[in-house]
Amino acid sequence: MVHTPARLASTPVSRRTTVIYVTALLLIAGLSISSHLLTSAIIQRQAATAGTVNMAGRQRMLAQRIFRISLQMADGSEDFVQARVELINAITQMERERENLLHGSVSPRILAPTTPRLQTIYFGQEGSLEDLGNQFLDRAKHLAATRHEEVSLSNKDLAAIGFLLQQKLVPALEASVAAYQADSEEAIQRLKQTTLLLLCLMLLLLLAEALFLYRPLFHRLRVSYDALITAARTDPLTGSLNRRAFLEECANIFQRFRRTGSPIAMLSMDLDHFKSINDTWGHATGDRVILEFVAATLSCLRPHDRMGRLGGEEFSILLPNTLPETAFALAESIRSTVASVPVTSDTGEELHFSVSIGIAASFPGDGDIFAVLARADRNLYAAKEQGRNRVAVT
Repeated sequence: MVHTPARLASTPVSRRTTVIYVTALLLIAGLSISSHLLTSAIIQRQAATAGTVNMAGRQRMLAQRIFRISLQMADGSEDFVQARVELINAITQMERERENLLHGSVSPRILAPTTPRLQTIYFGQEGSLEDLGNQFLDRAKHLAATRHEEVSLSNKDLAAIGFLLQQKLVPALEASVAAYQADSEEAIQRLKQTTLLLLCLMLLLLLAEALFLYRPLFHRLRVSYDALITAARTDPLTGSLNRRAFLEECANIFQRFRRTGSPIAMLSMDLDHFKSINDTWGHATGDRVILEFVAATLSCLRPHDRMGRLGGEEFSILLPNTLPETAFALAESIRSTVASVPVTSDTGEELHFSVSIGIAASFPGDGDIFAVLARADRNLYAAKEQGRNRVAVT
């Protein structure tokens, strides 16, 4: 069997493939960055929601503190002047934090009430948190500005502060806290769904990349690799195994022969007067002679036979599981077939050529295939000495 030369070829990795590969990498990088940003957004949203809910809870605490200080001013359980200072401080702190809740802030990170649910709670037409807060603070400021002797438990401002706190402001603040939490959970759920979508897109992109980019690319690389291996083992002119590849295969087959004891034979062949053909008709005609010789020889071989070009016009054939008499008949068939093949020169003239063949059979005592090859070479020289265009065997 002869290895025909494979076209080394496979199309090299194209610019289009490179562009697709780079684009896929950029898409994966973009999806990864987007996923990271969304994860960061979820964390930031949770932190901002926690800060906002905490500040809304502090509004209730500050409102309750204002009411408690107002009671202390009215019942005289605390120094009036000191209690008034504490009341003014509490009012100022509640106003400042309330402004952050109404409009949002960067530091600390407070979410503005932008969703419809929070807009209704904070800025609705009737009983809004903004309006209730204004009423509560106005009453507290008025009480803080009232003279000592006019402040008592029956004071109208004190009664209004208590009523607004218990009946209006605290329920509204609790509703705002619940709304913040509900809005935050919904926003986080949307972000999680978007992150999951990005993850699915990334997995689909990786799958598509594996199927439509890496798989064809690896196939091309495999074809190119196989072509390189074939080129490294093949004679470029004839497609026969080169010397190294032929001897490697012969060595492997010889090892099997030693294990099983099946017979093998070797043919050593040399084209007769090939130098004269080259000198007379030119190297192009010489190459055609070699190609016609290989084609004629192959027509006589069996599928499991191995043919190699050892150099120039020298060839060898390994015949596995072949007795000497079978090898001789095959060699004679090759010799006669080659002698009948005409070759046309560059000048249009027809010429014939011949081949001399030496045969050697394997012996149980042979240490390696080179012993068989050496005997075949000796018989080849004998065929040439006997007049060429003949088969010699011992």
